[in-house]
Amino acid sequence: MVASTGVKPPTMVEDEKTVTDPHAWQSLANGKLYVANIRDGLIAVDPEGKSVYEANAAKYLDALAKEEADVRAALAALPQERRKIINASETGAKIGGELYTDALSPPDGPAPTYLDMFRHNVGALTAAVSA
Repeated sequence: MVASTGVKPPTMVEDEKTVTDPHAWQSLANGKLYVANIRDGLIAVDPEGKSVYEANAAKYLDALAKEEADVRAALAALPQERRKIINASETGAKIGGELYTDALSPPDGPAPTYLDMFRHNVGALTAAVSA
């Protein structure tokens, strides 16, 4: 079982070359694929737990879908001309807050879970862009 089966990593331009962005998990659509792949992998090695894995995955997939709707709504509320995120060093702009992109925060931090990370990052981004 490979948890990333079907995941489409985004690309980015780095040093004038298009490269694969290693942060595929920063996409809730990819997160849904990870959950489904993990569910299916667990069922493959433990068929007796199928109903539990399916129920837990369904609950988490519902939470991811709700979060995706919330993210889309938060971003849609921003004026179109303020939706582009750029590197602060490119403009001399003031840093708007800390984002969690490579890891989660410690358990007592603002982003201890995958869903908390999205809520925190979207909140920080929308606050910075709205300022």
